[in-house]
Amino acid sequence: MLTIKAKIIIAYMLVFGMLLCVFAYLIYESSRRAEIAKMDTRLESHADKLKTEIEEQSDEKRFPQAGEFGDIVTDGLPGVLFEVRDSVGEAVLKDSLLSTKPITFVTPTLMPRKKLSRINMNGERYRVLATPVEVDDRYLYSLLVAAPMTEAARNLTHLRLLFLISIPSALVLASIAAYLITHSAFRPIATMVATARQISASNLDQRLLVPAANDEIRQLAETLNGMIERIDSAFSAQKQFIADASHELRTPLTIIYSELEFAKRRVDDEETNESLQNSLSEIDRLARMSESLLLLARLDSSASLMTFSPVRLDELLLECVQLVNKIAEQKGIQIKVHVDEAVEIQGDSERLKGALLNLLDNAVKYSQVGGEVGASLSILTSPSRVAQIIVADNGPGISPGDLPHVFERFYRASSNRGESSGSGLGLAIAQRIISLHDGSLVVGSKLGKGTVFTLTLPVS
Repeated sequence: MLTIKAKIIIAYMLVFGMLLCVFAYLIYESSRRAEIAKMDTRLESHADKLKTEIEEQSDEKRFPQAGEFGDIVTDGLPGVLFEVRDSVGEAVLKDSLLSTKPITFVTPTLMPRKKLSRINMNGERYRVLATPVEVDDRYLYSLLVAAPMTEAARNLTHLRLLFLISIPSALVLASIAAYLITHSAFRPIATMVATARQISASNLDQRLLVPAANDEIRQLAETLNGMIERIDSAFSAQKQFIADASHELRTPLTIIYSELEFAKRRVDDEETNESLQNSLSEIDRLARMSESLLLLARLDSSASLMTFSPVRLDELLLECVQLVNKIAEQKGIQIKVHVDEAVEIQGDSERLKGALLNLLDNAVKYSQVGGEVGASLSILTSPSRVAQIIVADNGPGISPGDLPHVFERFYRASSNRGESSGSGLGLAIAQRIISLHDGSLVVGSKLGKGTVFTLTLPVS
């Protein structure tokens, strides 16, 4: 698909090329007519000289011979041919070459004016002038003068060659100029596009660069900045609402949980106890969701919640594996850990611990009974030195349609993973924590073969 810049350059080149072709055609036609006019003028000049000589010789009661016109014929017009015919069409003075070409004869009395035409002889074009010769106030003879158009053809050939060289060269130069002009004109737009691609819900404080020129691009930048400002305000209000609501929900949920737990201890009815237990489980789930929403809102609003200090990533991974290992043993799942070397990074130990626990807990949760979970730590040195943690399970996997959305908030692919519990916030929180450490968290999965989460963090 062509970009707007490419479309402008192509349209400009087409219009410019058409204009060049039109101008070249007009110049060529004008030059051709000028060459023909110059040839006609020279033919008329030679014809006038020949007519004068014929008329002078006729006054002396004799008709001149062909040899007497040598100096006149070759004067300034090389290769000229001529022929004189009487009133009945017989050649009085005859050129051997010109006579081989049939030329329509016109009686001198019926040809009071000059007549111009073109003929081809021996593969060469000739311009022919036929004019009457007046003797004793009567048109007794007709004079035919022919000259080769070699010089005119050569000049026109040079002109065509010049056009063939200059027009493509002009198009190339014009295309380069058009590219430079459009590149300069679209540079602010390219900058805005690059900035807009970096803007997300977590960094809506960024704004597009407004060009200095007061043009349409400046208006576009100002309009987009205004739109981002409104989106930022809406997101800030939403985050504040989530944080406030989560904070306000914690106290009543804690009270309800305590009261239900107290009531459960006082009730002996089995059905009532089961109902109370279900209620306690749901309230516990709401409480955990409230805590997750509050944490996510705080992480979105500010990175100052992070406390960076030296962290032994290998020790942190082993600690998280030990915490999850009890749940894994209950399902008969084995966690295999592989650490290449001790790795120290700058980070928030508690936040990183929460992110790793989430990944390991999900791997155990979605693995089949008797399955296996892998957790490995290695160092990558290209293009920069980073620590890479891979958490893999052998569960049912994630469908291609769900895979791009696993880090979205409240998104759960329960139909494929076989689990309906959870808030759908754990992976969103983990990715946010990793991004605040200037790292990345990506996922890969194949149905029936399992899921792999790859976490990378820069090494100090």
